Amino acid sequence: MSECVSMPAPVPYRPASSIWPIFLPGMGCPSRCIYCDQEQQTGTAPQTLARIYANLARDLDLAWQSHRRPFELAFFGGTFTSLPRSWRLRLVELASEYKSKGLVTAIRCSTRPDCCSEPVLSELAERGLDTVELGAQTFCPHVLRASNRGYAPQAIHSACALVRASGLRPGIQLLPGLPGHDTWKWMHDVRQACNLKPDFVRIYPCLVLTGTPLFRLYEQGRFQPWSLDLTVLALARGFLRFWSCGIPVIRMGLPPESGLLQAVAAGPWHPALGSLVRSKVLLALIKHLSLSLPPGPKSMLCPRSLQGDLWGHKGTNREPLLKLNLTPGRVAYHDQARIELFNL
Repeated sequence: MSECVSMPAPVPYRPASSIWPIFLPGMGCPSRCIYCDQEQQTGTAPQTLARIYANLARDLDLAWQSHRRPFELAFFGGTFTSLPRSWRLRLVELASEYKSKGLVTAIRCSTRPDCCSEPVLSELAERGLDTVELGAQTFCPHVLRASNRGYAPQAIHSACALVRASGLRPGIQLLPGLPGHDTWKWMHDVRQACNLKPDFVRIYPCLVLTGTPLFRLYEQGRFQPWSLDLTVLALARGFLRFWSCGIPVIRMGLPPESGLLQAVAAGPWHPALGSLVRSKVLLALIKHLSLSLPPGPKSMLCPRSLQGDLWGHKGTNREPLLKLNLTPGRVAYHDQARIELFNL
């Protein structure tokens, strides 16, 4: 009889509904961060709030009339809570109108930790906002200063508490690899974020975009971004910690918006960064699991959603899995979120 060992698997995050992003590049931001160029990152040219509102009203009506599948509406790319009060309320109220119709499933926004207050958050929650993503970036004071963020780590803790107290779901965005950052500080950030128990985390490794103050430092030889290999290893360690704490990582790396790739001068951008990280994590878990079985040929049941990650980007995991006596013919897939390893 074959022996079997099993453990939970870090299956990819699957949102209940798709997210329709509305980009507000740089709007409401009190200053410009050293790494930021929202126009290039979001592929969105500057517009007035009146134009954004009018376009959103038109697009929501078209989506409703065409019976589009329900989606979550997200206001990204700026500091939403620092928009003029009349506009932030009008935008949320417009989205809420379609939430009451069943087209919009939820409403979220992104903002800075130092731009959160109880009156603003409570008012937005009353109008229909559901989730606030806090652009924490890091919990390291000198890295925050070097990046021109303008707040101390305590602001992140306070903002997260205020979001929860207002009845909203908090999310945290982290940006590893900023000036002065290293992998030790990154794991400190991960531990601090875990202590806050956010509903989810996004991880955007620092990229050097042309035209930013960080680009000038890079040209002068005063800043070197993390390599892709270092980033994947660091994110894998952080991902494991978040997963063990039950905190979903809903994205790793910037999406390939139009204009972004042309703007990346340096840094660890990869179209499948999340898959690279999950592949490394999955291989480490399988190696650990295999230690509980005797040597010899093995077979495995793997979650179907991890099929691509199991063998790695361009098959990078095939050779190390072969050393564990696992071949593609000995792997079957199921719909459970568990890895099951058998000794033949």
